[in-house]
Amino acid sequence: MNLKGKRFSFVCLLTMLSALSVLMSCSSDSDGVSGFDVTVYIVAPDNMTGLDLSGHTVTFEGEGRTYTAVTDNTGKAVLTGVIPGVYSTSCSWNISSDEYTVLTSETVQNGTYILSGMSSDVAIATTSEHYLSLVVSKKQSILISKVYYQGCKDSNNKNYLAGRFVELYNNGDDTIDVSGLYVGFMETESKPAYTITEESDTVYMKQVFRIPADKEYLVAPGKNVVICNSAIDHTESGADIYNLLNSDFEAKDASGKTTNNPDVPALTLVYTAYPTLSNMNLTQGGPCGVAIFNTTVDVSDTTVFAEVYSYGKVSGAKYKKIPAKYIIDGVDILKNKTSGVEVNTKRFCDYVDAGYVVSSSTSSYTGEVMYRKQESVTVDGRSILMDSNNSCADWAVATRDEQLQIGQYK
Repeated sequence: MNLKGKRFSFVCLLTMLSALSVLMSCSSDSDGVSGFDVTVYIVAPDNMTGLDLSGHTVTFEGEGRTYTAVTDNTGKAVLTGVIPGVYSTSCSWNISSDEYTVLTSETVQNGTYILSGMSSDVAIATTSEHYLSLVVSKKQSILISKVYYQGCKDSNNKNYLAGRFVELYNNGDDTIDVSGLYVGFMETESKPAYTITEESDTVYMKQVFRIPADKEYLVAPGKNVVICNSAIDHTESGADIYNLLNSDFEAKDASGKTTNNPDVPALTLVYTAYPTLSNMNLTQGGPCGVAIFNTTVDVSDTTVFAEVYSYGKVSGAKYKKIPAKYIIDGVDILKNKTSGVEVNTKRFCDYVDAGYVVSSSTSSYTGEVMYRKQESVTVDGRSILMDSNNSCADWAVATRDEQLQIGQYK
């Protein structure tokens, strides 16, 4: 064979090897679309030395598909056959307070801590590598378990909002006292008052309510606390599916526009950005972030908890600044638009909620309720709800037709 022929054969061999390499690094789904290998490295928090990164499940979810892979001792997970598209990636697991102390040299309160990471809008078009940074938060007993904010259409097809409520749940093994617990609602401007990048350790609330601290309000394991705007039976008019007569606390409407129940204790309104509004301002359609928190400092003290305008503004509504470190639990509920979910409007940093939940509809008044999913059931029938600090994984949406009632979990 002459030199020219040898050169031609060598080029052909390289072409064949290149094609074989592509075939080895991608696969096809049932529709014949080629998928790629995606490598994800989980990264430990800066303050944790010696964290075992092996044996943890990394999940890619989106485009109607879910991919999982388990990490090796370097924190590397390889997901195979990922079809091109846009995904969310997440990973989380629990550690004990003793493990936390060993890893950080910090003495902490007894309990369970969650290591979690979540990244949205990960675009996959070829074989690629990605890094997922983990944050740590404390797993709490009292959790937000339902948020009903959408409202619905009544029997006359009119908008009906009176039946909105927030349900809390004791997910732990011990009875807890919720007296003095704060419930806050995030500001809901079309653009966040302050972005997570600008203020990663602070949240901005348009309203803060407090469960009365006049006596103990004990909640047994597996039991709930319901706070609402109107503690009446909303099913009587056919307007809603919820009977709120047995609610624990009610946000009394000073304007008299909402029917209140004198037999139900009043929530204390600590702060509102809107002086004429005294009931819970749950925004139908979203965004509708809700948080519960505790502090021994008086939240009405503006020298500690300042009241500020949105970034760059000198007029309009003022919002209460709450350090994220006080928050026990939070759920970031975003708006679903025809153009997609506005992930850049997240109010909570990963420490509070590494994910978000969103309505399945782009319209309001659908009767949907956001709920925390059931992880397991104990031998005595008590529900254990999911708590990975990532609402993308922990929360779901129930339609009005499903009629998921207070105290029901799935």
